Amino acid sequence: MTTATSFGATAVLKDVKIQIGSFDGSRSSNSVGLSRRHVNLFSVSSSTSRPNSLIRAVSTSVKPETETKHSKVEIIKEHSNFIRYPLNEELLTDAPNINESATQIIKFHGSYEQYNRGERGARSYSFMLRTKNPSFQLHGVLKKNLKTVMSSIIHSVGSTLGACGDPNRNVLAPAAPFARKDYQFAQQTADDIAALLTPQSGFYYDMWVDGEKIMSAEPP
Repeated sequence: MTTATSFGATAVLKDVKIQIGSFDGSRSSNSVGLSRRHVNLFSVSSSTSRPNSLIRAVSTSVKPETETKHSKVEIIKEHSNFIRYPLNEELLTDAPNINESATQIIKFHGSYEQYNRGERGARSYSFMLRTKNPSFQLHGVLKKNLKTVMSSIIHSVGSTLGACGDPNRNVLAPAAPFARKDYQFAQQTADDIAALLTPQSGFYYDMWVDGEKIMSAEPP
């Protein structure tokens, strides 16, 4: 009779006993490697059994993982046509504000919608813009002026791309203008990290400068 187990037990083939080492979940501490997806076979020979007899170590089946549930914001991003929609449509309306989905999308363009919570009655909406370098913020920008202000920042070799929202952002380095190698290394490292984490879609320039190819503060 043949038996098999995975936790420090003994497998018996007729009168031959082989000790299987303890199992830590991925491989044994001695000679038998176990995994959830593989079946491992090894040979046993003795005077009372046939050569090349096999002991089979079988792992238990794994329940398939359940589908990951996405948050409301993640669903908005998935349907945004690479961080464009519905912001591109909301900017064309006469309303002083933008809808809920667009307020999530505009964060990746470096802006938040705001209003004065101390005022009674109708809300007075405006927008805050956050530039990436050196993280200056501009407050009180009206929706009708957003494109003018944004395009001016971009044409001045500035950028607000990815300065808000849930991406890794706003990488900083010492601003001291020293020529020492350690300062130069820190600056170059910050530049490399910022370039790596910058969104790669062309949505930013499509939205604010109509896709115009200009000298940019962003990496190509």
